[in-house]
Amino acid sequence: MPSPPSCRAPAAPRRTWPGLPRCRFLCLLSLLSLLPLALLPAQVRLNELVASTNARLTLPDSQGRERPGTGPFWADPTFSAPGWRTGLAPLGFGGAPGLGTNLAALMQNRCPSLYLRHSLLLSPDHLANQGTLQLRVRFDDAFIAYLNGREVARANAGPPGHFLSADQKAYNFALPTTNAAYTPNSQPGTAPSATSTGLTYPLGRVADFLHLGENLLALHLINRDPNLSARIDAQLEIIPANATSTLALHSFNDANDSAALHRNLAGLTSNSLLGSFPPQSWLDLAPPAFSAPSWTDLTLRSDLLRHLGFAASGALRYSYSQTDPTNQPASFSGPSLPLSPRFPPGSLTSAHLANLRLNFRFRTTPNAAF
Repeated sequence: MPSPPSCRAPAAPRRTWPGLPRCRFLCLLSLLSLLPLALLPAQVRLNELVASTNARLTLPDSQGRERPGTGPFWADPTFSAPGWRTGLAPLGFGGAPGLGTNLAALMQNRCPSLYLRHSLLLSPDHLANQGTLQLRVRFDDAFIAYLNGREVARANAGPPGHFLSADQKAYNFALPTTNAAYTPNSQPGTAPSATSTGLTYPLGRVADFLHLGENLLALHLINRDPNLSARIDAQLEIIPANATSTLALHSFNDANDSAALHRNLAGLTSNSLLGSFPPQSWLDLAPPAFSAPSWTDLTLRSDLLRHLGFAASGALRYSYSQTDPTNQPASFSGPSLPLSPRFPPGSLTSAHLANLRLNFRFRTTPNAAF
């Protein structure tokens, strides 16, 4: 993490145009003063005439990045940054709680920019993955992201490739994906609950952006109000392509003829055990069955039956009996799926849930699975 930039614009190089006299405006004034007043439709008085050059001159470098000067680019992996400070994300000041590094003393009312560099190691397994690389960013108020010196995402910072100096504040807040207009509490990462997952930017194949060994993710955080808040946190994710993961596996080979019994008599429910469940078995880990209080007489039974599965393996059997002429809500439940550590908090997406599959081997025996 760098020391705060001085926010002073670099001196602009002098620009001249061949064939254009430097006394252009003086010559124009002299010419006007020589014209007879009788030839003019009305008298014109020039009170002030100002000519100024562009404050900053930017030119594309060898990679097409618009920037001033020709020195090393801070987002390149080869850039030397021995004096940069380090800190934990999220970084910034103000806004929602949960900052890893508070930079109020360095940024608040001082400078709108923060430059960050984070190295990451890519293993052969990561590189061989044919999935999609995506960048997830929580930010307040704008950012530009680079991977190995290549711009990959930005928000509220102008069009791709647009150069922003250290003293430039964030631009408009018309993010079409989330915000119709900017308000501090609705900006990603600044909500009071701090539950925002930020914005996700799909990048493409892993091998198109990263290489084996050390890689660099660089972030330019850009603030809007130097007194209000600033924050950034990001993570690089690989979404596997057509990959399957086994979250739980139950073979029922430990079946011992134990059972769980659920009774509902006119809304009064009870749960009882017949025998003892094998430790860590399906019924040992599953919650009791459920039935609505509107039932008159219902029995739900779950059995772990030995020797009734394929090749004399164990089996799970669900059965029920009822006297009610009309069905009411009732359900059996299985063990919960262990999502951690494969899916850290906040990383499970709707795409993962859409691809969730529960597979049972079954036989023609009614209400039996094995």
